[in-house]
Amino acid sequence: MSNMVLQMAACWYPVTVFGPGKKLGIWFQGCNKKCEECISPEFQPYEGGQKIEITCLLERYHMEKPDGLVVSGGEPFDQPEALLDLVKEFETRYGDDIIIYTGYRLAELQQKPYDVYREILRRTAVLIDGRYEPARNTGVGLAGSSNQKIHILKKHEIYEGADKWKRKIMCILKKNGDIWMVGVPPSE
Repeated sequence: MSNMVLQMAACWYPVTVFGPGKKLGIWFQGCNKKCEECISPEFQPYEGGQKIEITCLLERYHMEKPDGLVVSGGEPFDQPEALLDLVKEFETRYGDDIIIYTGYRLAELQQKPYDVYREILRRTAVLIDGRYEPARNTGVGLAGSSNQKIHILKKHEIYEGADKWKRKIMCILKKNGDIWMVGVPPSE
């Protein structure tokens, strides 16, 4: 059991727009990438969101038993220890169908001097890497723009062809009346 704390921007279950199954979606708070037309600019400041123990967060969903986990942000790799703890705990409880969106390139993560990055990647099924570039949005697939790469690290049978999947968006009505859109942004 872990008592690692995550600075979380948002959480939603079920998320059904990132491949098959009902996934738990967790968005990290804080990002230094500042991508043009970021889909969630409110998640960029490092202040905000909420601090939550990863164990407590995952225990909320023990009855639902999510089919997978999708992690985005903000920038998940800006909190590497919390990200590692999250993927380890999720894998132990629910399985290893884990998708992570990051503005970093896979090669950058592999070259970082800390084993924590390699351990996260070892536990990840799909990594979508690179900064979002709105002018290169193709309107299809799990990657937001053509410069991003979908790295299928495991679960090949599930994610083969994910670069050509039709995109879907979920609209969620929040308690405060705001509408929150979840998914990969469509092209203009």
